[in-house]
Amino acid sequence: MKFLVVFFLIVFSVKSEKNVNSVNECSDLNLHNCSGVATCIDLEDGYTCRCPDQYVDGNPEEPGRICGIVFCDMCNLHGNCNIHNNDAKNITCDCFQGYGGKFCELKNAGQNFKINDYFALFVTTIFAYFCIILR
Repeated sequence: MKFLVVFFLIVFSVKSEKNVNSVNECSDLNLHNCSGVATCIDLEDGYTCRCPDQYVDGNPEEPGRICGIVFCDMCNLHGNCNIHNNDAKNITCDCFQGYGGKFCELKNAGQNFKINDYFALFVTTIFAYFCIILR
């Protein structure tokens, strides 16, 4: 019976000691070296960092310390680039309204044209025609 009590006290004191010394490094910017855009994730034994989805990790051996944004011109400035699996070679485009195609290269001409747009085009064409004749 004495053996069980002693064993319980030793286990309890070790657990208590661990909880007392447990530090959340993510709670203080001076206790971790994550990139300013990275998310700090507190672990039982230390911490880790994770770059946001639109960023590429510059050093996978120490994740989240160097997060680089990918300046992507493959969407032709007509969409947002999406990086998949933190791989700059695995990028897809989310095209802005009015554009489509794999690389947002196709303008959907006439899709959002309204009657006022046709009227303005007609008036401009007539005005230009008279300017040429009266010249």
